[in-house]
Amino acid sequence: MDKYNGTILITIDGVRKKEIFNSNIAPFLNYACKKKYSKKIDNMVVANKYKVSSPGYNDIITGKVNEKYIDNHIDYNKNTNFFENYKLKPTLALSWEKFNKIYNTRRNKFKILNYINKTKKINNKIKKTKCSKIKFNKHSCNYNEECYAFQTFCYYWKKNNEKIKCGHLGFKCSDSVAHQNNFQEYTKYISFYDKIIKYIWKNLLPETIIITTDHGRGTKNWNDHYYNIPGSNNIWCIILSRNKNKLYNVSNVLSKQPINTDIYNLLHHFIIY
Repeated sequence: MDKYNGTILITIDGVRKKEIFNSNIAPFLNYACKKKYSKKIDNMVVANKYKVSSPGYNDIITGKVNEKYIDNHIDYNKNTNFFENYKLKPTLALSWEKFNKIYNTRRNKFKILNYINKTKKINNKIKKTKCSKIKFNKHSCNYNEECYAFQTFCYYWKKNNEKIKCGHLGFKCSDSVAHQNNFQEYTKYISFYDKIIKYIWKNLLPETIIITTDHGRGTKNWNDHYYNIPGSNNIWCIILSRNKNKLYNVSNVLSKQPINTDIYNLLHHFIIY
């Protein structure tokens, strides 16, 4: 097996370009964006009309809009996702509880690893992967769920011996604290995710990481997002890849105006093509 193996999709909820491309908030990602192993897409937009989480994540993993997804009160997704379309067995660690419906685990029987499903046996094993020492306000969001998603992902990624190795790690607290109008906690979570991505890149040694967000935030009303709030449509994507040829050809799979459904094409480009 190659030293560098697999592709990981990492989604962080509701993070603006203004913060993710600030080197004081996300130093590793901004350092990486200057290197030849990265591709920065800072002009991406959202495909769905509503600019909220469930429609946004559906766009990303299925590559097409679900017209029935208009808010976060959702049913099991009729759209099939990338991983099931190619009969893959991904490592999925997602802190937001809605992902079981977005992925439609009833249909594909995927196992989503999260704090709700934890067991004592696994809990003792995953603690070997230490979370960042950044301290958060205990009442701002459930940091334990974010940490657990990261730890379980690392544990199961190492155990993933699939020929085509792939996975999705997803976080939610950046959006939760932003809705509470807590800018300090919002930026601290982005810094936390930045440290996690650095750890994954340097320790899990994937061939490729695709990092993106589900929606933007208000340009002025930064604590909210919706179809009628300017800035909610503006998102981004960062690709880190040790496969130089595939990274060089990324523009061939992006729309002329990059859109979040292009993430599906990027997954195909790096995992299947």
